[in-house]
Formats: sequence, structure tokens, C-alpha cells
Amino acid sequence: MAVALALLTIALGAWQMVPGVSGIYHDDGIYVCTAKALAQGQGYRLINLPGSPIQTKYPIIYPALLAVVWKIWPVFPDNLALMQWLTLLSGAAAVGLSYLYLIRFGYFSAGIACAAGLLAGTSPQYLHFSVITMSESTFLLLLVLSMWLLEGELRESRESPLREIILGISLTLPFLCRSVGVIFIPIGLFLLYRAGRRLRYVIPSAALTFIPWILWTAIVPRWESNLVTIYYTNYLKWWSDLGINALGRISLLNSFYILVGVGTLDQALLCELLRKISFYGWIVVIPLGFMAFFGIGKQLRQFRVLPCFLLGYFLVVVV
Repeated sequence: MAVALALLTIALGAWQMVPGVSGIYHDDGIYVCTAKALAQGQGYRLINLPGSPIQTKYPIIYPALLAVVWKIWPVFPDNLALMQWLTLLSGAAAVGLSYLYLIRFGYFSAGIACAAGLLAGTSPQYLHFSVITMSESTFLLLLVLSMWLLEGELRESRESPLREIILGISLTLPFLCRSVGVIFIPIGLFLLYRAGRRLRYVIPSAALTFIPWILWTAIVPRWESNLVTIYYTNYLKWWSDLGINALGRISLLNSFYILVGVGTLDQALLCELLRKISFYGWIVVIPLGFMAFFGIGKQLRQFRVLPCFLLGYFLVVVV
């Protein structure tokens, strides 16, 4: 079933893919530019900007994967198709692995896990982000692998230094793919500590993996007055411009969008229909969003990995 879900995602993604296209969301073009810089030995730089400033905004894992493709096939724009296929394979693997994860660790029955996999593998939104050069599907794959290893470690009766080192590294990989993944590091360490695990190998291996990126973003940037360069290289300017007074409004709007997205399963046609009905159309699906979070809350009391990670992810996205 896991293989079938992955193959379904590949088939539908291939049907939806437009080979050789990049730059639709701005970010997908940036990923390709930085991949080219890495592949050509120019460093992790934004070579699309004057002066080629250091890239400190987006973590390096996904551009590094694209750089491998560029190195193997340095013919642009022909190589974009291979980059898109690499992303689609990540998205398909994430769907299949998620199905196995939900069953292996007793979250849902095979039927419910299969239904969830079908919803993801046939979702126009999911497929769209799996066939352009964006990091979402790679991030999801790394996240599921990280949760799988954490669940396995929590179930082990005997400690193993090698397993702990691998686990420490795996907890940081989502963060090194997308910045929002930073929340999973403290959550994972907390769950291990609560289970009575010694963290003598997990913490050092995690720290040695993510601290270089922290130093890169903290030390390397040159804070310039050029607003274009600031936009491309960091998030801090956005926060300083908005100020703490905007946090309440941002959190409220983001919570609303998340509840609607969960309630509609993020299906584009349903969202369009509700939009035409006006604001009152959204009220119909918001209770469904709350139901999902009620289910998360029920398992949160048991300190299970998946609900803890979902809640942490929600809190970061909200702010």
C-alpha cells in the first residue's frame, strides 16, 4: 500500500508537471540560483543579486541537493526537469513513508492511514509543490524520518551511542531544510528527557549539526541599507518593521487560515466555493478545523511524538 500511494503520487505529479519551469513562487527561482552557485564553486550566495550576497535566509539542504543535480547535468534550463523529478520523488516517498509511520507506531488503522495518504497524494496543492523546485516535500520527508527515529528510540529498552548520534543529527535535518523546523529540536529533546533517556550523545550530535548554520546566519550577514538585499537575506528586518504590536493580529489571522485549511483539507475547489459565499462560508468549515486540533489534543496528553510535533509546528507558523 505504501508503494501504491507513492506510485500514485508520482503518476499524478508527472501528469501535472511542466518540465523546465522555475520561478513561479520567487522562492523556487532562488533555490535554483543558489544551487548553481554551490555547484560552480561560488559558495552559498545569491548570484542573482548585485554583489552576490551570502545566502543566510534559507537553510542549505535543499539547494545542496539541487546542486548535486546541477553538477551531474550542468545544462540549464534542461537540468530543471531533473530537479523537479528529484522533488517529486521526495514528495512521493513522504506520502508512502507517512502511511507506514502512522501504522507502525499505532496512531491510526491501515484504512485511515490509507485515506490520509490518498488525500495527500491526490491533492492538487500537494502535487503542485512536489513538482516545482520548492523545499516543502523534502522537508516533509526529513520530518517523517526524524519522527520515525525518535519513536523508535523511545521504544528501545537499551541505549546505544550510535543510535543516539544518528537521532541527534536527524532531529536537526528538518531545520536545515526549512527554518520552521527549528521547533522540532527542543521538542524531541524534551520527549527523550521525559522518557528518562540520557542525552549525552543526542545533544552534542544535534548541536554539531545545526550550530554551523546558526553561526553562518549570525556572523556572516552584513546589515545593509539596501532593502532588496535585506529582504533576500534575513527575516529580522520584517519583525523589526512590524513590531510586537502586530503579533496579536498576525497570530489571529494565521490561526484562522490554518483552521480553514485543515477544515477544507486545503482542497482548492472547496476553498474557491467558500470564498464566493463570503466570510460566512468559512464559518462552516472552521468547526472541522477545531475537531482536528481536538484530536491532536487528546493524544497530546500522552506526550506522543506526532501530536507534540504538530502542535509545535502550529505555534511557530502562527507567529
